[in-house]
Order: sequence, then C-alpha cells, then structure tokens
Amino acid sequence: MVGVLKAEFLKMKGARIPRMCAIGIAGFPILLALPMAVLRWVAGAGGGYIMMPWKMFVGTSLGYIVVFVGPVLLGLVAAFLFAREFVEGTARNLFALPVSRTQVVFAKLLVLLCWSTVPPVLAFLVLVPLGLALWSPGLSWDVLRQAFSSYALSGILIYSTLPLTCLVSMMSRGYIVPLAYTVLAIGVALLDLGRGDYTFGLPYSLPAALIISQDVPHLPTTACLILAGTFLAGVALCIVYLSRAQVDR
Repeated sequence: MVGVLKAEFLKMKGARIPRMCAIGIAGFPILLALPMAVLRWVAGAGGGYIMMPWKMFVGTSLGYIVVFVGPVLLGLVAAFLFAREFVEGTARNLFALPVSRTQVVFAKLLVLLCWSTVPPVLAFLVLVPLGLALWSPGLSWDVLRQAFSSYALSGILIYSTLPLTCLVSMMSRGYIVPLAYTVLAIGVALLDLGRGDYTFGLPYSLPAALIISQDVPHLPTTACLILAGTFLAGVALCIVYLSRAQVDR
C-alpha cells in the first residue's frame, strides 16, 4: 500500500488540476481583499470608508470557501483522483500491482485527505497578512485562534462528503458528471441553509452549518453523526464498486 500511496502523491504533484484547485482555495481570500483594497484606495487616507472588521473578514472568506469554493474544487480533485485511470486507460496497470483494490481506495482517500485539509490552512495563512495590510479592526489572538480552528476544520468537514463524489466519478469514468453532481448537491444544500433550522440534515449543507451557525443546540451532534455515516457509506460503496469494476473498458 505504501507504494500505491507514494505513486498517488506523485501523480497529484505532477498534475495541473489538483494544483490549480489547491491554489484556488488557498488564494480565495485575495479575491475578497481586492475590492476592500480598491475601496480604501478610492476613499483615500482621510476618507470615510470603514474597513470590514476581522471577524466579518474571516467569516465571509470562510463562508465562501466552505459553502461553494471548497466543495466544487475539492470535488473536482476527488473526481480527478478516482477517475483519472479510467479516463486515461491506465486502470489495468494500476490494478495489476500486487495490492488489493481496497488498499487502492484507502491510498487514494489518504491523498485526498491531505489535499482537502492543507489548502484551507494555507488560505488562513494568506488571510492574515491581507487583514493586517488592510488594517481591519478587531484583531486579537482569540480571533486568530478561532479563525485557524475554523479553517482547519472546514477541510475535514468537506472531506467527509467527498467519497460520494469519488463513487460518482468512478461510475461515470469522467470528470463532468461528478462536477455536475457536486454543483447540484451544493444547490440543494443552499436551499437547506436558507431555511436556517437545518431540519433536512443534508450532508452537503452540514459543513457550512457547523462552521457558520452557532445558535442551533442540537446541530453539532446530529451533524457529526450524519457526516460520519455519509463518509463511511461512501467509502464502503467505493470499495464495493471498485472491487467489481471492469477495468478493460
């Protein structure tokens, strides 16, 4: 399994799609900071423009990442990781290695875990100097500590929903269908988030709900159980499908 894990990391390192997706997540705070910088420049040093407070700056950037940017880009990475061999016709070579297909699934999921957790942390590291450069008010160690925890947790929460995307990518043996599936799931999740009570308990809405919402007492326990069940079910289905998949087509 170690050999497969190393090979998967090398493939991801040399591929453009995973690298661009990671850059997109890590660099997203820059897109949020640009209009703030422009407004500050237009207002001038003595202007009346009030900068966005730190908590709002952090929350807005994190909200976009956990609701839309992260799920879409990490969903694309998951599709690339699990469908690439089928798309390029190299699945037979991968499964000819002296490892079980279950180990192949676990190796890919470990690589996906790294790719899901690192970019949000890098986004936080990008966010801090931007906030300092823009002189956003309300900075404190407590705010920074809470922001770091939220960014680190966001990647893990999004990752818990990705095995289902992996399954769709293997079944479709391409990138378009899983991407469409992810966008559709996000659209339905946005409807659930718009309700505010999260009674539907949709897996794709729960990462954002856990990060953003602080006033739903039952949410953490319920959400963790649903996300854990979603992750385990997705992993099991990936193993079952790949164990029975035909790799000659």
